[in-house]
Amino acid sequence: MRAYAGGQVHAFEVKVLADVRSPLCGAQTAQVVVIAPLGYRLRQGGKLLCRQPAYLLSTDPTLPVAAAGQEYLWRWDEEVKFREKKTCWA
Repeated sequence: MRAYAGGQVHAFEVKVLADVRSPLCGAQTAQVVVIAPLGYRLRQGGKLLCRQPAYLLSTDPTLPVAAAGQEYLWRWDEEVKFREKKTCWA
């Protein structure tokens, strides 16, 4: 999956699990998308570090994985901006 995050387009590795039953969704079947974390380095030539994978739970099986992933990334960006505003003005 290719999506825009952090000012550039990244290629994310994803795994999709379709027709999953979850108590969170009741009788509806769900689709689980697991997004592998991107590696990053704190400094050039430093050790490659990773964060935890992201898990998306969707009750719409027709939703394209790329669209769900991009919406998740946009939402996360908004959450970070909101937190920064909240801590700066408090």
